Amino acid sequence: MSEIAFDPCRDRLRPIGDADLAQILEWRNSPDVRVFMYTSREISLSEHKAWFERIAHDRSRRSWIFEADGEPMGVVNLTRIDMASRDAHWGFYVRPGAPKGSGVRLGRLALAEAFGHLALNRLIGEVLASNDASLHFHRKLGFEHECILEGHHHDGDAAHDVHVFSLTRAAWLRDCAAAVANGRDRPTNPQ
Repeated sequence: MSEIAFDPCRDRLRPIGDADLAQILEWRNSPDVRVFMYTSREISLSEHKAWFERIAHDRSRRSWIFEADGEPMGVVNLTRIDMASRDAHWGFYVRPGAPKGSGVRLGRLALAEAFGHLALNRLIGEVLASNDASLHFHRKLGFEHECILEGHHHDGDAAHDVHVFSLTRAAWLRDCAAAVANGRDRPTNPQ
C-alpha cells in the first residue's frame, strides 16, 4: 500500500500494521464512534484480528491510519474497489477526542489518495441519517447527495435510513482548481 504525505503540517496516511490493532479496536469500540457504524455493537479482539487478516489479502480494500503531525488520529477504509469501473466506497473515523478539524484533514488526504494515486473515478459514501456531522462533512468535501435508502440499515431493533453520497474525480479536480484559484490550499464546500 502506498503512503501519502503532502500537507505542510505533516499529515499522512500509512498502512495499518499489527502494532496499530489495539489502538484501532479501542477507537472503534468507543460509543462515540460505533454509534454511527453499521455494526454498532462492541467488536471482540478475535473479530478485529479476523478483519485485519481479511483486509491484508483483499485487493478490493485498502485501509490506512491517518496521522496528523506524527500522531495517529483516525482510520480510512476504501472498500468495494472496482478497478474496472474505478469506483469505491469509503468509510472513516477520527479517534475520540481528536482536535477540531482532524476529520477534514483526514478527508482531504483520503480524497487525494483515492483520486490521485489510485486514479479512481468515483467515491461513494453511505451515512446513517442520524449522523448529522457526517452528512455535513460529505457536503463540505464536495460530495453530491444521490439518494436516501429508506430503512436500508437494520440494527436489530429498528430500521434506519441511509444517505448515499458520491464524488467524482472530475468534480474533485474542479474543486481543487477552484481552491487554488481562490488562494485556498484544499477544496471544501462551505455548505
